[in-house]
Amino acid sequence: MSYQFNQSANRSPAPPAGRPLWVKVLGYLTFFFPLVGAALSLFMLRNYLPSQDWLQTSAPIAMVCGAVTALLCALAVSTGFRYQAQETGKAIGPVTRFIVVLGGMFLVYLSVGELVHRGVPAVLAMSYGTTVEHDYIVERTSEQGSRRCRRAVYVEGPSLSSRLCDMPFRFTEELAPAMPVTFIGKGTSMGLFVEDFRKL
Repeated sequence: MSYQFNQSANRSPAPPAGRPLWVKVLGYLTFFFPLVGAALSLFMLRNYLPSQDWLQTSAPIAMVCGAVTALLCALAVSTGFRYQAQETGKAIGPVTRFIVVLGGMFLVYLSVGELVHRGVPAVLAMSYGTTVEHDYIVERTSEQGSRRCRRAVYVEGPSLSSRLCDMPFRFTEELAPAMPVTFIGKGTSMGLFVEDFRKL
């Protein structure tokens, strides 16, 4: 009996259980999906423009969805740090944790807002859109733009959601700041894929 007791006492403790599946799934869904979706909406839907009415209507929706998703992201990242500390015995410093969690929340919040403003309406426009017209005020145009957005047209509204990229040359040549314009293209009441314009 004594020998068996000493044997069990000398055994090393069992390694901690692996990270639960729900933690991994929650982390992937709340961080990578919004970022990937927002990146696709920015760089692939370059000629899609949300309507002014939709931007105003969707603002509280984007705020609530972004805040909830950002909090879920913070929960997932914090839980991941905790399980990592249990498995490896090494805890990440509080400053690093704060920066990662805060940065992740900020990116997810912006990404979800971009999906609400542009991503989802653009998918609906591609699927069910008809020829529509929406009025805008041109903020500025840029012939060179940036490496990722050349021949850019900016209209009044949120900076990311209210710009067009790689437009025909006549857009940047004929449009001017503060000019009212009607854009025409395939879309819905939430926005359109800009194909043409008419000066007001």
